[in-house]
Amino acid sequence: MKKIIICIFFIFFISKIYSYGQSLVYYNRTYIEFDTELPRTANFTLCDDFGCKIKKETYPVICNSEKCVMKLNETQIKNFYGNNIKRCTINKLDVLCNQPIDQNNFMFPINYALSGLPSTEGGKLQLTGNYLRTFVNNYYIVEGSHRGEKFKLNVDKENFNPENLTVNFPPGYGSFKLYPDSSQSRSMHLSYAPPYISQCNYKDSKITLNGFNFHNEGRVAQVTVNGRRKYISSIDHRLLILDYYFIEHSERLYINVIIGDVAIEKIYKCDIKPQPVSITTTVSTSKYNSGIITISGSFMYSPGSLSTKVFLINSDNKSYNCEYISSTKSKIVCLLEPGEGLINKVKIKIDDVESLTEINFKYGFPQFTSTKAIQIDRTNEFSITGINFGNINDKNGTVKILIEGNENKEILPTSISNDETKLSFKLPNICETSLIVSIEVNGVISKKMRIEPQPTFMLAPSRPLTNGSSLHIDKYFSCKDKIVKPSITVDSSNNHIDCTIISSFVASCNVGIGTGKHSLTFYEDGIEKINLSFQYAPPTIVSHNVNGLKTITLTGNNFGNDSSKCNLIFANKNVTCKVISDTTITFDADSQYDYGNVSLIIDSIQMSNDNYKIMLPSIIGLVKDNNISTRNGTVCIHASRLPETKSGVNNANNVTVEIKSHLKDGTNTFKDYNVSNNMICVLLNDGYVGTFDLSVFIYNEFISKYTISYNKPYFSLINIKDGGNNTYQFEVYGNEFGEPFEIHFNSSKGDLIMNCAFNISIQHNNNDLYNCSFPKINIDSIKDGNEQLYLKIGESKYPINAKLNKEPDYNSSTLKKVLIPTLVGGAALCTVAFIGYKYRENIFKKIDKLKNGKKNV
Repeated sequence: MKKIIICIFFIFFISKIYSYGQSLVYYNRTYIEFDTELPRTANFTLCDDFGCKIKKETYPVICNSEKCVMKLNETQIKNFYGNNIKRCTINKLDVLCNQPIDQNNFMFPINYALSGLPSTEGGKLQLTGNYLRTFVNNYYIVEGSHRGEKFKLNVDKENFNPENLTVNFPPGYGSFKLYPDSSQSRSMHLSYAPPYISQCNYKDSKITLNGFNFHNEGRVAQVTVNGRRKYISSIDHRLLILDYYFIEHSERLYINVIIGDVAIEKIYKCDIKPQPVSITTTVSTSKYNSGIITISGSFMYSPGSLSTKVFLINSDNKSYNCEYISSTKSKIVCLLEPGEGLINKVKIKIDDVESLTEINFKYGFPQFTSTKAIQIDRTNEFSITGINFGNINDKNGTVKILIEGNENKEILPTSISNDETKLSFKLPNICETSLIVSIEVNGVISKKMRIEPQPTFMLAPSRPLTNGSSLHIDKYFSCKDKIVKPSITVDSSNNHIDCTIISSFVASCNVGIGTGKHSLTFYEDGIEKINLSFQYAPPTIVSHNVNGLKTITLTGNNFGNDSSKCNLIFANKNVTCKVISDTTITFDADSQYDYGNVSLIIDSIQMSNDNYKIMLPSIIGLVKDNNISTRNGTVCIHASRLPETKSGVNNANNVTVEIKSHLKDGTNTFKDYNVSNNMICVLLNDGYVGTFDLSVFIYNEFISKYTISYNKPYFSLINIKDGGNNTYQFEVYGNEFGEPFEIHFNSSKGDLIMNCAFNISIQHNNNDLYNCSFPKINIDSIKDGNEQLYLKIGESKYPINAKLNKEPDYNSSTLKKVLIPTLVGGAALCTVAFIGYKYRENIFKKIDKLKNGKKNV
């Protein structure tokens, strides 16, 4: 092994130990164990020179026949391991320190670590571990290698600690090896710290990167932007400047930096951020309206055109979408979505890039764009233009007019345009010549505006009656100047009408009888003050009356008395006002069958009540008829002035009739009907029973409804036959059975419904025939001696063996049994009961005979 040359000799001198050899068996920081053959004493001495003439420290050793043990305290550890200690061989009292290292037992470095990676600028780091200085040429040098070449690093002498070395790294870059001691049996694979970007900026086609560990040699650095290598115009450890193309728009750049063979740990995202300066708008942008805004600043251009996404982001990180419209490098225009509340400070985000700077913006902030309020026609109404004036119909919002910063509940907006750019309001007579006005919209207050109301006059009410009434003229905003000798002239007349002073600031002027719209000039003491306009009250129809076939009289008010100024439309036809007064108008309809709305205009003023209807046709009442058959009954209704119509023709809808049976679950059916001679007749041929509603409509307008009943059912006799195929056949004769009907065979054992067919072609004494059949086995199985037959029509039940309202026919057949007519008095009732019983008994005797094989009974 290479001979070790040391500047300062640290030798263990084993005092009075005569031994031919010894070896290190075990060691750690505080405990060292040696083999020995001839131990004599127990002292090791640390010397500062090779001859051990300068003794530094003595270490007590405890020996026995096999080994020596040396224990070290913390102070001894620092000296022992930090002073180039190399185990020396003692041979014949000579100390030999140039022997080869015992690789198996030598105190090589363990637990070594570097406190960090050195900056490319260099600096101090701590190398920690155990046995770092047991084999070194110089206690204050740490060796290493970089790209195949060796280098040495200085160790601070001040506060030297062999287990915590302060190592000084020079400026450098890339990967290297570090050896904890001079044996180089242990190595650390390290590198200078990777480049780190803390900030990027773009200006004038240059990208400036601030950060660390860029080194200062461009030849060892490589930079790519969005995957393309870029020329480095300047580099230092903490600053790197790249040449780049001219950028007009905001975008995101992905930057990678490699210094030597060490790359940046994570690709850096460099945002060329928009730099907004202001937001302006000339339209309302509020909770009610989307508004176009212009954001001015730098890097506003977007190459993505219509695919660009623009957002406003408030301090709570809530985003407001702004639909892209256009952009240049200095401004971007977009449509901002409706929103509520104050945003105040906002950032701008274009696609994925968000601005650093914040600018002021407020949603729905009311602003005046006009420099002064406009007083409308020298009245007490004012108009102001601006933006974000709110919505007068929003029940959850508020719009307040503030005077001198305070709310005056007498002052309310009279109108607000849908785009919130025009506001009108009326001021009360507040006796002020100058006012400070502001508007509060949903809690947000605008800046103030000074208005100067001019003394004015106002009409109240503005619509006098046509039969003559007065206008009230109020003098506003002039509490000191009272009205003096008021008068008016109407239209172009020079005749002054004197007015009455009601109070110091109100005059009453009677304009007399008239209609329509007029101009008015108001004078004080003969001096013209203001030109106004007024109109008479609109006509109102209250009721009407029909005289004869088609003469109609309207009753109401404000009709005037000049028929030439009466414009009347009835049933979409112009008609002539024959007679007119302030409360009545008489005219003739074009036809006695007309129906429709009335439109009345008096001297260009439309009537106040729209949709007033008149119908000339009318219904008088139902023609009484107590015989309404279920088969072919007819119902007629008296009417007047009916338009003739028949079902199935083009004018069928002039008069329509609707029937709704009470037994048909409310099903509506339209029937054949005929209208003539002011009579509506309906043929009832559906075979319904019970009651029904008949409703009449004229021109699709409901007129009246009647509830009518069909004739009640009755029947005359029953015949029982063998129906063949093991069935009984029941022939039931009667009338007005109607539909729906059922014949039931009933006993205590059950209730059977027979299958019946209606056959009007076979009759007996003008009675209809109903054939019913049923299997014998079903009837026989429920016979109990108390059987009954009954007819069910609708919801009503009629026993067949009960008293009927038809005379029996004894001559019709010996196989037929007659039912008994009604008798009067108690004896008659007993007879009916007896015969009814015998009737029922005979019926079921017939069934028994048929059962025993007889064909007819």
